[in-house]
Amino acid sequence: MKNKPLLSIRQLTKYYPASRKGWLHKTAGQVKAVDGVDLDLYPGETFGLVGESGCGKSTLGRCILRLEAPTAGGIRFKDQDVLALEGHALRALRQNMQMVFQDPYSSQNPRHTIRHIVGEPLKIHGMGSNAEQEARIQSLIKTVGMQPEHLDRYPHEFSGGQRQRICIARALALNPQLIIADEPVSALDVSIQAQILNLLVTLQEEFQLTYLFISHDLSVVRHLCDRIGVMYLGKLVEIAPRRELYTAPAHPYTRALLGAIPTITASRRKRLDPLPGDMPSPLNPPPGCPFHPRCAFKQDRCTREKPALVPTSDGRSVACHFPLSEFSAG
Repeated sequence: MKNKPLLSIRQLTKYYPASRKGWLHKTAGQVKAVDGVDLDLYPGETFGLVGESGCGKSTLGRCILRLEAPTAGGIRFKDQDVLALEGHALRALRQNMQMVFQDPYSSQNPRHTIRHIVGEPLKIHGMGSNAEQEARIQSLIKTVGMQPEHLDRYPHEFSGGQRQRICIARALALNPQLIIADEPVSALDVSIQAQILNLLVTLQEEFQLTYLFISHDLSVVRHLCDRIGVMYLGKLVEIAPRRELYTAPAHPYTRALLGAIPTITASRRKRLDPLPGDMPSPLNPPPGCPFHPRCAFKQDRCTREKPALVPTSDGRSVACHFPLSEFSAG
């Protein structure tokens, strides 16, 4: 891992106006989907972003690519200010930043052939002649484990796993450096998930890719990621290397998420209790630490003061007044 990050995010926020009330259509408040996130991604790594549904992880990924307009904060890709780019400059940046979406069914136009779907980025960016584009399309479809004869077919003729391979081929078309994978295997059959994950690992080695891998499945993240960030209510509450996070989670929320992983080991299930209650509304987050209403370790300070995400001596960052330094998952 290199010292200089490929992507740097500082105090990124994304607020949505809440439902409007009355005939004056006044905004009832703001939903804080992403609330002051700091994050660095380094070349060649796979960074996992995990948390419950609604925590803001997918919104964060979309804000990085400017598919959603951030409310505030900063994003830098290499030496470029992502939020300052518009028009042609933004389109040029997107050659280096691509996304693989969760649902391979809704992310492909059913009226277009696979040749058109995979080759569309090449045409939009004017990459090469028609013959060069065709050669590139055939190379990409082989790279993801499919055959050139598939190119003249339509999305409905393929399974979910094959469609996701097509989505990955499309994301690779412009030789990006960063791929944001938003729950790329959650819509697939369990028997197919491992094939797609192994494909992502192979492609990363072949093309020197950097991944931001968004998932709610901690078992999948453990298989794939080098470092992991845990989001709760729009905030990052812990960032740690994979081994440290799974063997000794420092934040109570991380510990609770690990406790919810299905296991056949009775002793571990007894030591790790599943997370109680529901996530508070991002429209009206609790004061102090956002996790304190569900935390078994809360103290008076937790109800009054918001903890900052600060580095610790063991190479992780934790947003907790009283991190769980003695816990070990074994």
